[in-house]
Amino acid sequence: MNQQQLIENMDSIEKVVNHVNQKEFSSLYEFLRERIEYPESFVTMIGETSSGKSSLINGLLGKELLYTGPQPTTGTVVEIMDGADSNSEEYYAVTKEARMAPLTQEQFLKFNLKLPEQYERLRVLIPSFPKGLQGMRLFDTPGYGAIQEEHEEIVMSFLPNSDVILYVVSYRAGVKQNDADFLSYINEVLRDDMKIYLVINRVPPTVGETDTRIKEITCHVQDLLHRELPVYLVPSVMPANEDGAPLPSAIELWEDVKEEITSPERQQVLQRTFFGYQQNLLFEIEGYLEHKKLEYIVSDEERKLAEEALQEFMDKKPVIDEKIENTFLRISQMSPKMFSHSADIMVQEIQKEVQVADKWTSQQECAGFVEAHLMPILAKRETKNIKGYIEKELDDLNEEIESILNTAIKRFENRVTLDSATFGKLVLNVGNKVAQRFTDQALAGFFRQYGGAGGAGAGVANAAKKGLKKIGDLVNHTFSRETHNALAKFLSKIGATSTKAITAAAVVFVETAFYLFEVVVWQSKLAKKVKDAIAIWEDKSIKAVEKDLMELKAYNRDEINEIFKEYKDAFTFIETDVHDKGLSEIEDQLEMVNEILLKLGKLEGVQL
Repeated sequence: MNQQQLIENMDSIEKVVNHVNQKEFSSLYEFLRERIEYPESFVTMIGETSSGKSSLINGLLGKELLYTGPQPTTGTVVEIMDGADSNSEEYYAVTKEARMAPLTQEQFLKFNLKLPEQYERLRVLIPSFPKGLQGMRLFDTPGYGAIQEEHEEIVMSFLPNSDVILYVVSYRAGVKQNDADFLSYINEVLRDDMKIYLVINRVPPTVGETDTRIKEITCHVQDLLHRELPVYLVPSVMPANEDGAPLPSAIELWEDVKEEITSPERQQVLQRTFFGYQQNLLFEIEGYLEHKKLEYIVSDEERKLAEEALQEFMDKKPVIDEKIENTFLRISQMSPKMFSHSADIMVQEIQKEVQVADKWTSQQECAGFVEAHLMPILAKRETKNIKGYIEKELDDLNEEIESILNTAIKRFENRVTLDSATFGKLVLNVGNKVAQRFTDQALAGFFRQYGGAGGAGAGVANAAKKGLKKIGDLVNHTFSRETHNALAKFLSKIGATSTKAITAAAVVFVETAFYLFEVVVWQSKLAKKVKDAIAIWEDKSIKAVEKDLMELKAYNRDEINEIFKEYKDAFTFIETDVHDKGLSEIEDQLEMVNEILLKLGKLEGVQL
């Protein structure tokens, strides 16, 4: 499969879409065609405030597009992408409803520092990226010291879906506690196959890879992320003139980014994925046409059969809803108790360490050990236990729901197909759609997440992760709900939340000084502060997990609602007067769809 063949397939699909003339299919077609003709990659820059992320982007573009300065300058996420209609930049703010609001350059620079609350991020369209990086969507994120609560979720949603992450560290600043805390936080949500480049910025011209500080930064970052990273040294550069900004070139970095996002392996994965989405779109159209056809030809007896079987199937929905409600209620009641119990254990263990009089040479040594080592380790251990409990509860719930759904779907299919051959093809088509929804591989879901004018964009990682696998005859197969991606993300967020909460809790140590007290006095005071700190961890963790639990519950309920809705919509027939012309048009359109599916099936057999 190659790019040209995908475009030829879209030409064939366009004819069907135009004949059927349904807005939903037209939108999906336009979205998919754009993604095929202009494949995009998702590159995210992260780093502490004033590490030089914006300067690197300006250096790539060869001009001062983003404002830079000695103080924090990027207060929100800024997306840079090519495709401007003119030879100059176009500035936009992306609303929370994914709409694009045009901005002047002056407004853009102002919003760059502080974004009004009705917007989610900023976007700049440039005529074209240099160095063969066309199709890249580059995200400049706030330094973690400047990330506000409302932007944190946005940043964290970009990272797992990126094709490449550029982690920028200033040579002079090195890896500070803020860096260590943030890397520990994001490490919970990064994929193992994520490409991460370490960029050490503003390196003195005489410094090379053997420099001690370079080695220290590299080792520290790799230890925190638990992986080997390619390292790029970007030399310090002076502005071209008094009023200008430095424009570091970083040629090797951008060449390697280009090589990564344009590699044949990545392109092949993306092409296979889009080929699957083409089939998916045709299956969607086929199902719609089969339903319309049946409205013409189904008999009163068959209509009654479908209604009775559908009602029996729909009766299972309240049963599943109740199981979801009960499970999440049980978890929401138990998890605070578990965090409270864990907090008591942590306080006891830390206070026991603090009270060992002959172990510490100073208060600074003791407080440093508790803050940097003991608290994070205990928080990670206790959080792992809580995550284990929640995972077991949700896995059990998933198994119960799968069992109920499999039984209900099989019974429904048997009832409508054994007594009437009329519904056979529609049953198969709905089975395909539900299976794709179970495995989170439907084109419509991909469109909802990444489509539209304000969509985040679909990088290779985004598309390939949702690659559609060929689903054949599912009548005699069982269905498996793919809740694991949502569950894995939720469990990772618990770990990240705990890391962030323990970091906030540790502040009580750095804000408190006991240097003038005798050992016995500072030990007792520090022991009390331990209790205050762990209480902060407990409170922040409980609140964050409760919020995420509600989101996960809503995800499960929405998923179940959509599955039952698929069957209800497909097997609810409006009485239609038989018009030979209308039925004939539908049959002609079905024939067109089947011809293209047959053609794609042959391509799949030969080339995939």
